[in-house]
Amino acid sequence: MGLAIHRAAILLTCSLLLVVGPSLLPSRAPPFLAPCLPSGGDSEARAAHGWTTQRSCPAGPSRPRADPRPGGTRSPGVGTFCRSSGPPRRPSASEPEPSASAWGLPRFSPGSSEIHFREMASKSWLNFLTFLCGSAIGFVLCSQLLSILLGEQKDIQPNILHNDPHARHSDDNGQSPLEGQMNFDADVSQHKDENTDIAEYLYQKVKILCWVMTGPQNLEKKAKHVKATWAQRCNKVLFMSSEENKDFPAVGLKTREGRDQLYWKTIKAFQYVHEHYLEDADWFMKADDDTYVILDNLRWLLSKYNPEEPIYFGRRFKPYVKQGYMSGGAGYVLSKEALKRFVNAFKTDECTHSSSIEDLALGRCMEIINVEAGDSRDTTGKETFHPFVPEHHLIKGYLPKTFWYWNYNYYPPVEVSLEFLLLYKYLD
Repeated sequence: MGLAIHRAAILLTCSLLLVVGPSLLPSRAPPFLAPCLPSGGDSEARAAHGWTTQRSCPAGPSRPRADPRPGGTRSPGVGTFCRSSGPPRRPSASEPEPSASAWGLPRFSPGSSEIHFREMASKSWLNFLTFLCGSAIGFVLCSQLLSILLGEQKDIQPNILHNDPHARHSDDNGQSPLEGQMNFDADVSQHKDENTDIAEYLYQKVKILCWVMTGPQNLEKKAKHVKATWAQRCNKVLFMSSEENKDFPAVGLKTREGRDQLYWKTIKAFQYVHEHYLEDADWFMKADDDTYVILDNLRWLLSKYNPEEPIYFGRRFKPYVKQGYMSGGAGYVLSKEALKRFVNAFKTDECTHSSSIEDLALGRCMEIINVEAGDSRDTTGKETFHPFVPEHHLIKGYLPKTFWYWNYNYYPPVEVSLEFLLLYKYLD
């Protein structure tokens, strides 16, 4: 960042130098004296050169006027003289020498032009040195200003996605949590006349246990907002952390925090759910604390499948696993049979903690234990699980075609389903 600021400041300063600098350089002689002052005060030299004070001579014929200079004619312009055609003529002894006033010029004494040139040169050099000092000061101020502006811009920039499917994106990036307590039920009265019969029917028929992966540092920053919003539509919700928190509450899995611990936390969380809540739900969903889920739409999707079949759903990626695997960022849902096989696979060593990359490792295990990777697209072939924030998916061209996401999609990429959204990731 510092190098870029200095380059910008240098470029700006050099541009000012190129534009303004040449006008401040000292000339060889003052411009208005060059055409009219030969060295010294030699009047013969003036006459011999046939010099003129005019700006331009008339191109066409004109009526000459009396010219006090021998051999010259006066142009129609007052105070301007044109050199006459033919070689210059030296005045004879009988002809009087024209005075300085006759030429329309101020009287100069011998050596006065040299003195005037020295004065002009001295002033020009002084102006140039002043400009250089000002440029140096301007460079410093410009650097500071650019540093402040770019620093403020960096503070307000949206989170940048790294071109790595398993890299850290915006989870716990040091941003301050939301202040105050939000009232998420403020608009409940606006929905009192809506028909919720189908939603309530699916709530009883398709039972979903949601477990949310979080950490002690995110309970107040992120997890509490999940708890206050979409998690209320789960039949059962659990918050899984490395440490127990009885007040929130959060289940302590006795692991460390960090991305390299994600798969351990996932394994232990599913084992905990299998041991304590297997009969409380038909489907078991893992989501992160920066995810938003529309449970009613998820139930509609799952209602077409039997939870006793080994199947799981999510955003399907294609590399590394023959049947593909589900993106951890977008979350995934296991059927009851899939959960049973997953937990049992670690008891029989069919699956092991082979990698710290949670979603890929879980996908490999699912393929080993013959759990099918289900198709979670809607009836028009549009995706319903989304690993990034809404604008990344909804704004055309936001994600460049060189981004890894386009090569990882299992199905041909199409526009996002606006009618049947299920899940979004990386929400602040």
